[in-house]
Amino acid sequence: MISTALSDFINQLPELTPHIVVGYSGGVDSHVLLYALVQLQKKNLCTLSAIHVHHGLSQNANAWQAHCEKICQALSIPLTVNSIVVNRQGKGLEAAAREARYQSFKENMPDKAYLCLAHHQDDQMETLLLRLLRGTGVLGLQGMLPVMPLHHFRVARPLLEIPRAEILAYAQALDLQWVEDESNHNLHFQRNYLRHRIIPLLREQWPALGNRFSDVSHWSAEVQQICDDQAEQDYQHILLRGTNQGVAEGGALNRFLMMNLSSARQKNVLRYWLRSCGIPMPSAEQLAEIQQQCLVPTKTQDRHPRVILGDVCVAAFQEGLYLLVALPQTVSEAASAVQTLGGRDAAAKPTGMYSQRVCTALAASDMQAGVEVTEVRGKGLKKSLWNHPGLNIKNRVGGERFQLTGHPHHTSLKKILHANKVAPWLRDTMPLVFLDDQLIAIPALALVAEGFAASDREMGIEFIFSVSSFELKN
Repeated sequence: MISTALSDFINQLPELTPHIVVGYSGGVDSHVLLYALVQLQKKNLCTLSAIHVHHGLSQNANAWQAHCEKICQALSIPLTVNSIVVNRQGKGLEAAAREARYQSFKENMPDKAYLCLAHHQDDQMETLLLRLLRGTGVLGLQGMLPVMPLHHFRVARPLLEIPRAEILAYAQALDLQWVEDESNHNLHFQRNYLRHRIIPLLREQWPALGNRFSDVSHWSAEVQQICDDQAEQDYQHILLRGTNQGVAEGGALNRFLMMNLSSARQKNVLRYWLRSCGIPMPSAEQLAEIQQQCLVPTKTQDRHPRVILGDVCVAAFQEGLYLLVALPQTVSEAASAVQTLGGRDAAAKPTGMYSQRVCTALAASDMQAGVEVTEVRGKGLKKSLWNHPGLNIKNRVGGERFQLTGHPHHTSLKKILHANKVAPWLRDTMPLVFLDDQLIAIPALALVAEGFAASDREMGIEFIFSVSSFELKN
């Protein structure tokens, strides 16, 4: 059955002879996977190599590496060995080791190759049980997928329908040699506790337990596909296009239209949206907070609720629900970022691109907001100011006032930005043009202060505002 499962897996791949890289630990599961694939390589069904990750967590790690090198040499299989350092950083040991291992795969996998892992039916059952005990939803009940894209390669698990007992019997029948990881018997790890204490008891009552969990995985995948199909329809309906608020395409939804959806469909499309942008799945509590804070009518226009999700933030503004990057507060840096425009040769042609780093607690980007300077006739700032030494560009720091053309009095910049529906995360990041300390132009709104605008017959300096958006998708 193992050989059949692997043959079927390869035959379903689009490539004629796919490049398969076996994640080879030296244990019985990966050894059987490697050995069985070698037999298929002899039939020219694939090209094969292996990768071994040296975690350095066991005193036997060097011996495991030597074993893998010996086996791969005997089978004439190219082997890549990569030593890693597991940095826990507040994570559990298993999670930290897995993260470091996949980072190693990312750095060493060839483009468009298949990373074949030896997860089997019992592993899938343990995964589903763990997720159930932690309170997973339909997406989690899919368990591990047979094939999934990851970075520039794909991860494949062709043995998910094969029970551990069959893999062990295969290895024993062929007298294969493998290593044993002593940590697999440490009951401190939840997966091991399930494997050695809970699942044997369940199997006494339900011998076909593994098959039933495989069924749950398949049915959950079908239900999730239905959810995704509905979410895609809702997403296309509520997608806010051309927002010009400094977010990437796909980074904004129409929250007023979302309010017309049922609570379940709101959560479904929120999960779909965040997942499509490469954001880790939020908890049920975080989804509920987004709904309570952002998907209800706001009592005042000054209220701009936001919900932090790790390194990103979901923020409501006007009709939009925006996905932003949450950055540390750096107002002092913004205030000190001054670029001199003036003091040039009077004959010099106004031109160039002047950019400022986005410096705010809540930003659509950690990249650049800037203005392009061009020379035009009959609009923009008077060209005669180009050689004034006090002409400069900098960010807002608060308290600025601006005299609109045709208005006898100055108005606060805050009121002008609010009236023009400028998003809060752009207000502190947009470059402003000053003459010494006087605000004379707001490039993002194409506004020039009273007395500083070029007449119809004058040459002027036009400032064209742009902001680079943060690409969220992986």
